[in-house]
Amino acid sequence: MTVYLNDYKKEPKEILGKPDSEKVLEYRIVLQGHNYLVSVELDNENVPLITLYELDDNTIKCVGDSGENLFLLFNKMEITDNELINHCNEWLFKTLERMSAKEFEMGQIDIANELLKNTQNKYIKQFISEHISNYSLESIDLVRFHKCITYIQKQGFDIKGWELFEIPMPDIYCFYNAKTRQSFDLTIMNDLQVHSQFIDETGNGQIALSIHQAIQLDRRS
Repeated sequence: MTVYLNDYKKEPKEILGKPDSEKVLEYRIVLQGHNYLVSVELDNENVPLITLYELDDNTIKCVGDSGENLFLLFNKMEITDNELINHCNEWLFKTLERMSAKEFEMGQIDIANELLKNTQNKYIKQFISEHISNYSLESIDLVRFHKCITYIQKQGFDIKGWELFEIPMPDIYCFYNAKTRQSFDLTIMNDLQVHSQFIDETGNGQIALSIHQAIQLDRRS
């Protein structure tokens, strides 16, 4: 199969998760002994957005923008599936290696402690403290919070400087970085699957592919 590229010769902008992308490829891969599904979208600057899904529960292991214009990389208008797969796999190997290092450095308790340190609301601080001290999942609220922490860790997201700013609804957790003035939300579905969420120009919540994409697209600040 052939993937057709745009005649776009400029270097890509540094924006992760461009919304005007189109899916061009989907394939399976075995990484670190686990089976995954890889979905590849291509934006109008020929930059692939690569999403790695875990096959057992369809959660996102990692997602990112490879940052390269494939037209400039391959110097042609048409590339094969194998060329695109090799490019995506190279990015995935490097990304997962970095994620493993981050996960080793910051475990789930470390993430909770960082949120506790930065959170200002005393009731939310008490909620986080309860999770840390007991590591208990007896209530559905603590289960949801634990799912959020696991999601943050799986994405390899650096939570340093972030606080759990608000829990406006039982299934929505709002995070805020006072230094960068950036925000993102995590929403928990009925099946306890966690999704990143951003607030659009109209004030409505929209699902994002990753925390990084939610931060880029959020319009609260």
